[in-house]
Amino acid sequence: GLADDTAVIVASDHGEAFGAHDGVYFHASSLYEDQLASMLFVRVPGMSRPGTSVESPVALLDVMPTILNLAQASAPSPVSGRSLLGCLEGCDETRPIFAELIPDGPFPNNVRKVRRGEQTVIWDVRRNTFQAFDLAADPEERENVIESPQAEELRDLLRAWVAHSARGENRGD
Repeated sequence: GLADDTAVIVASDHGEAFGAHDGVYFHASSLYEDQLASMLFVRVPGMSRPGTSVESPVALLDVMPTILNLAQASAPSPVSGRSLLGCLEGCDETRPIFAELIPDGPFPNNVRKVRRGEQTVIWDVRRNTFQAFDLAADPEERENVIESPQAEELRDLLRAWVAHSARGENRGD
């Protein structure tokens, strides 16, 4: 008897690499889409239509605001994510989505990424190298189009996000 008034949200936190880039066969090694793309299932009674698939990219940061929205509760402080309840038919494709792979123990990676629509830019901060991809034309992220005008704009946006998030007053515990 719970199905009529219970929302169900199931999410995974990452995809998996199967050798597509540099022979890597595990996760937490890059920010290519094969490792970032993950599943998110949302069932909201009265809102969800069974079998509906939305291809718009969203972020895991959006799950908590979605749950709060369903519970008609407010976040205790400003949050970076936003509720996905308005996205059941598709989300704003122009919203930038950021990802980061920060140094952790034996893993020295320091990589940041921004995706807006089908355009992505990946910044290896340690090596100071950039890659850009047009996912519509190149879903496997093989052709670096870093010289394109779209890539330049996203590169600037990514640098600004990294600079903003590195400021002491913007860091959490």
